[in-house]
Amino acid sequence: MSGIEQQLAEYRARKRRENPEKHHGITDDTANAPVAITPTRPMILPNRWINNLYVYVENTRLVRAIINNNIISNTTFLKVLLWLLLFALFIHIEFGVIFFMLSIFYLMYITMTVGIPRRYGELSAYSVFNRDFERIDGTFTAEQFERELLHGAGSIH
Repeated sequence: MSGIEQQLAEYRARKRRENPEKHHGITDDTANAPVAITPTRPMILPNRWINNLYVYVENTRLVRAIINNNIISNTTFLKVLLWLLLFALFIHIEFGVIFFMLSIFYLMYITMTVGIPRRYGELSAYSVFNRDFERIDGTFTAEQFERELLHGAGSIH
């Protein structure tokens, strides 16, 4: 072992002794031992860069605040994270704009089809869906437009 590697090993050992909770209880004896997967420890992913990405996302301050304070549910967070990863993949294969546009169309479809049904007697913004084609206040009609053209804007009450 060269002098620099030896100094680095000594430095790491000293840091582990000074701050053992930061190193999750790893000492010189257990530094090279295989790590058992327990329910409290995240699963070790096979690829090193995926594992590093997982640790980075997990330790990001904003992500921890969102998950710990239940601002959004875990499933919603995972859906957004999956969408971001897929978006990055589609950008890589040069179909990012198409993926984004399809995502917008899907979002519009979901928000328009899923929701609370109207209560009885509540008027729709579209008069064809209302009883006797009743219009809501502020609806711009062809008759109003014709009156404005013929008699000016002062003809509107």
